Amino acid sequence: MRKTSLALSVALLAGCHGPAPIRRVEAPDPGFGGPASFVDPRASGAVITLDAPPPISGGTLATRGAIVVAADPDRDRVLVVDTTTRDVIQVSLPDGSEPGRVVIDALDNAHVVLRGSGEVASFTLSLPEQVTRRRVCTAPRGIAADDARHVVRVACRDGELVTFDPSTEATPSVLRLGFDDLRDVLVRGDEILVTRFRSAEVVRLDQRGAELSRVTPVSSVSPTAVRPDGSTAEFIPSVAWRTILVGDDVYVAHQRSSDGELALAPGAYYSTGVCSGSIVQSAATLFSGAELTPTASPNFAQATLPVDIAVSPDVNSGYGTGEVALVAAGIENPSSYAPSVSRVPASSLDDPYGGSYGGCVYPNSYGFASGGDEATAPELTPNAIAAAYLEGGRLVVQGRDPSVLRIDGAAPISLGGELAFDTGHALFHADAGRGTACASCHPEGGDDGRTWTFQHVGPRRTPSVPPGFLTTAPFHWDGDLPNLGRLMQTVFTERMGGSELSEAQVAAVGGWLDTRPSVAPRATRGDAAMRGSAVFYGAGECASCHSGAMLTNSTTVDVGTGGSFQVPTLIGVSRRLSVMHDGCALTLAERFDPECGGATHGQVASLTAVDREDLIAFLETL
Repeated sequence: MRKTSLALSVALLAGCHGPAPIRRVEAPDPGFGGPASFVDPRASGAVITLDAPPPISGGTLATRGAIVVAADPDRDRVLVVDTTTRDVIQVSLPDGSEPGRVVIDALDNAHVVLRGSGEVASFTLSLPEQVTRRRVCTAPRGIAADDARHVVRVACRDGELVTFDPSTEATPSVLRLGFDDLRDVLVRGDEILVTRFRSAEVVRLDQRGAELSRVTPVSSVSPTAVRPDGSTAEFIPSVAWRTILVGDDVYVAHQRSSDGELALAPGAYYSTGVCSGSIVQSAATLFSGAELTPTASPNFAQATLPVDIAVSPDVNSGYGTGEVALVAAGIENPSSYAPSVSRVPASSLDDPYGGSYGGCVYPNSYGFASGGDEATAPELTPNAIAAAYLEGGRLVVQGRDPSVLRIDGAAPISLGGELAFDTGHALFHADAGRGTACASCHPEGGDDGRTWTFQHVGPRRTPSVPPGFLTTAPFHWDGDLPNLGRLMQTVFTERMGGSELSEAQVAAVGGWLDTRPSVAPRATRGDAAMRGSAVFYGAGECASCHSGAMLTNSTTVDVGTGGSFQVPTLIGVSRRLSVMHDGCALTLAERFDPECGGATHGQVASLTAVDREDLIAFLETL
């Protein structure tokens, strides 16, 4: 929740009245249909928060012994929970902090990434009221404790690897890598591992930041789909939501996306096969050995939006032991059939008949670890966003709304705080009923970077949906969807298999998309960006189409790329490579190749090489 007070505070929840509740605008459902399958039942009406909750990112738990540290991005706070005494201490943070990843170092200091403010908050577990915050970068994402060197590493979305010594106030050191879209960072001996969000790559670096190798999860064969040339389609690794280190092994919770040809018709985004399901699969891949060799991971059936992964402490005690828990944020109203956390034997991640041949595993295939008590089973946590194992092997799961911890064999521990429900947020993240959520292709409200192939149409890259999205109608590259209602009917209801949505529900989705927190732009590149701005609004004639607050005039034009396409917004363009309708430009420079960007695309053909470099520098600031 976005609070009015900026002061840091700490209080036992039992004696804390908390901040004022979120104001809401509520409208009854006029009867156009109930919520989609498995969606939080509150979405049957329209509840719009004036302070929109941030997109779900997951992975907000860390444990040490019986202590759990839980970041709460919806309410700008961190909770320190003693699972033995059930005491809960709340650490409040400034408005818009959006706490994310948590790590606990060898000295029992907790460090929390603040995605919204570009900081890391640190405190000792025994004295959480003494919080320090330090600036690290514009968009921090992953964090790891390098205990051998007594430093903390932070991976930033725009390609910075930041290192600081938590025992001093010295300015952090910044290493700029040659690639961006960073997600998690891990320390494995003398190696630093970073992941890339949309490509699901794991990149090995040495201590100086030099690249050693890159690996990705393996593709899986689609049992039903084909490519345009008639060959068997595959599910290609994409969107690595969460990566953890267990011993020397790396576990990644990620998606896989079909490269088959899709129809523009009802049911296009799913099939009726038992294991085939959605065009987006959920998977968990184990990378082992010095070279991080990936296993052939199966499809995790019914695990829409795999935002976190946890591995039990006994996983290395012998072959066939231990379990893996995969959190599915798309299951907002879980049941024993579709739990919010899939718990499977760790050995199922190394199944040669799984990932390679399109096989699947089912959640809770060997029963609830809590002995079948659904009242306390953590895998049935509503609105789950994170999971971790306690030292003794019990699973703990964090629910975002209501804010709660559920632990194997114990009554839930309420974390207090106001409810943070928003109908648009719920529908955007929910499994529409066939294994796909809006956030499957638009993770964290952005895009998956994929170019899909459609029958009779050709390649189309996933469009971006930044705040202000509603003003860019009509939608899709061909401009064939005049408004959000038509888009939701065509995509959510028909192609994804979701329920019919009421006008109020559609309005709630639009309200959340347009008012959710936006990511701060990249740091400027000084004089080059200023000169590039002059080119953009002058000789390049870019602003003749890329105009207004969203840098688009929302028209459909032919710039020499094989047809007429919508003018896309340029907001955040450097963070969503590739670009163009068919994703042909893997870099901004490649957009200026006439074979990709079009020979009549502005007046860039007349620009000098220096002008183009300056123009790219400006585009990177948007």
